[in-house]
Amino acid sequence: MSPEEVKARGWKELDVILVTGDAYVDHSSFGTAIIGRVLEDAGFRVGIIAQPRWENPEDFKKLGKPRLFFSVSAGNTDSMVSNLTPGLKPRNKDAYSPGGKTGLRPNRAAIIYSNRIKEAFPDMPIVLGGIEASMRRFAHYDYLSDKVRQSILADAPADLVVYGMGELQIVEIAKRLQAGEDIKGIRDISGTVWKMEVKAWKELKGKGKEKAGEQDESENATEEVAKDKSLDPAEFFKEYVEIPSFSEVSQDKAVFAKAFRTYFLEQNPVTGKGIVQPHPKTIIIQNKPMRPLTEAELDHVYELPYTGETHPSYTEPVPALEMVKFSLTTHRGCFGGCSFCAITQHQGRMIASRSIESILREAKKLTQKPDFKGIINGVGGPTANMYGMECRSWEKKGACLDKACLYPVSYTHLTLPTNR
Repeated sequence: MSPEEVKARGWKELDVILVTGDAYVDHSSFGTAIIGRVLEDAGFRVGIIAQPRWENPEDFKKLGKPRLFFSVSAGNTDSMVSNLTPGLKPRNKDAYSPGGKTGLRPNRAAIIYSNRIKEAFPDMPIVLGGIEASMRRFAHYDYLSDKVRQSILADAPADLVVYGMGELQIVEIAKRLQAGEDIKGIRDISGTVWKMEVKAWKELKGKGKEKAGEQDESENATEEVAKDKSLDPAEFFKEYVEIPSFSEVSQDKAVFAKAFRTYFLEQNPVTGKGIVQPHPKTIIIQNKPMRPLTEAELDHVYELPYTGETHPSYTEPVPALEMVKFSLTTHRGCFGGCSFCAITQHQGRMIASRSIESILREAKKLTQKPDFKGIINGVGGPTANMYGMECRSWEKKGACLDKACLYPVSYTHLTLPTNR
């Protein structure tokens, strides 16, 4: 949070700096805290810039230039949801800011933060993550402007989007950058979105239409395709599906719905394919989703040494912490399929659960906190009653995207956690 804290830890520089639109709370209900602890656990030196002033790049320079990259999140919720009511009026309270104070994050925070970072450090890689970037990774309807907007990766000067649960992706990105890889060459990590030049995409499509075995050795071949051996057209078009372009979906609601349905049906970490969506000045490419964490991995993530408190620099409480301070996360994911909910797109439809032993260990730690009042007021996840539930199909096929597992009848392959 401050240069003094960096020096106090004996660090001369940071490996990764996380920028967030929320106040910094070291609790496992806050995405930035989890990502920071996971990176630290993997051996990286991590700094956090919380709710920076965005009018100029000065706040983004206060921890210096990181050795590897900046990671940017708008916060635990979309910045416009945090800032505005459904009637587009400014909210009078921000649950993720000290004292509930409003006005500490901009609308479209991920884009604005990325722009300020590029002004401060033009050559620094930027990785977007969190709910705002995840839900805006393709062309999408934007409620604030009442129009279809481009992918956030087309609007922000970032290199990658980590979508969904990001622990595995962010550590792999950090390790590969540390090994000397160029951020623009990191294109094969599940659960990430990257971009390609329009010229390179046209060339790749042209090669894909050629007969098997033929290669285009034209002098006009782009450097991007010529150097990247992973861009074998025959293999690429087996693993990726092209959906209607931004220009098409922004002009026709039926085409928009078709594009959404196509990528929705590919959000399966076992059988899903990557998705390609052309934009006017870039090509947005999503790799297939990352697998859910195993029980052991989830236990480890939630038992990292979080303090469970706001950063000591704050003089007022952060309201969002008060709601979850004595709560326990037991699982992730939901196979409910409610049309109004984004959980399936962010956490997936396969349930990942912690062990009972891990949950009990965390519960014991909560009871030892000096302000514990004798009540653990929340035990669950995004769907409280799905803890420990599994399906016999998940290992080989992933979640069945064409089935409503709960309604009108419960799917027979679901197994209830009778031993939990």
